[in-house]
Amino acid sequence: MKRELFIESLRVEEGHFQNSGRHYRRITDTLRECFGKDAVNPCPFPEDAMVPDDMRRGIVKCRYVYGLHDCKIGYQMYVPRRIRTLRLVEGGSIDYHLKYADRSGLLALREQRGDCDDILIVKNGELTDTSYSNIVLFDGRRYVTPRAFLLNGIRRRSLLDRGAIEEQKITPQDLRYFQRLYLVNALLGIEDGICLEPADVF
Repeated sequence: MKRELFIESLRVEEGHFQNSGRHYRRITDTLRECFGKDAVNPCPFPEDAMVPDDMRRGIVKCRYVYGLHDCKIGYQMYVPRRIRTLRLVEGGSIDYHLKYADRSGLLALREQRGDCDDILIVKNGELTDTSYSNIVLFDGRRYVTPRAFLLNGIRRRSLLDRGAIEEQKITPQDLRYFQRLYLVNALLGIEDGICLEPADVF
């Protein structure tokens, strides 16, 4: 029996989970893809009532690790990383379409960042993701996200479904046409303002 572990990072805001339905669907889809159509989640999905009393103020990260027979839930106050520079790296054959707890492939790529804060991964000549986020670019009029991605993240899907962003092919050479590059994931939205200028991508 396979023992893969997967992870969900959920945003808890003032004691309330955000985008719970999308996280639950991704967990269900992951288990079924890996373990068969009858696979079910072996542990309770986080609910507001489960948030510890000392984690009910501000933005909290819930780390939910699971597998076919495993489950572990932890909470910590969330402080966004300060990302000022990105290094373009070639992703090669890396596959992260499921949110594996084992991030060794991504970490190996991140070792190529040099003196930059993180990496921006290129596959087949197109921009995809950083080591921990999807990206959204702003050209002065529209917000767009690469059609290529390693992980179709929760925030990315939500923004696309709402029509807040558009999807298109974006190459490294296209960066010059944009004013801002935002990092987005389940914990970070465009409104959180974690962004760089294209000149900060090397």
